[in-house]
Amino acid sequence: MPKTESPQKFDSLSAADVADLLGVTEKTVRNWMNNNGLPFLDGKRGRALKWPDVLEWYVRYRAETRTEAPEKSRVKSGPESGPELPPENYEAALARKTRAEADLKELDLAERRGQVAGINDVRKTLSTLARAIQSKILAMPARLTTRLAGAEDRSEVEAILKAECQIVCSELASMKAAGE
Repeated sequence: MPKTESPQKFDSLSAADVADLLGVTEKTVRNWMNNNGLPFLDGKRGRALKWPDVLEWYVRYRAETRTEAPEKSRVKSGPESGPELPPENYEAALARKTRAEADLKELDLAERRGQVAGINDVRKTLSTLARAIQSKILAMPARLTTRLAGAEDRSEVEAILKAECQIVCSELASMKAAGE
């Protein structure tokens, strides 16, 4: 779901977004749209779903599948069905919906406070750190060549290498992440 979108509206969700919210696979959501009447809108960018419509349909769908097959206390397991879920009545579904909405509001608040990092930001920071580690390690031989050339015994070489490794590790530990 785009960051600019308000979590209360959920006006234009993709099948993947709905799958994440409901804890099922994207294929299951697409099957529901094609075969079970999950409401969607055809747009220029493909199919879009509105969360209030999806949630209403999902609760009704779950209630209908429970009354049609009362002998089955669990949903079939398999790649299209998602996780196994216990029987759920309207009150339980409403309570789950309320918890999910509260979780989304907490996540939004944490994001506004800067307590949540986006995946792309984390990837960028990790990539920057990996490049820094690589450059510092690859620079060690050039810096050590002259110092090691005069070393005569193994303990002196080990001491020089250990000191250089400690310097590099200390520099890396004190690096600031992008945006700090």
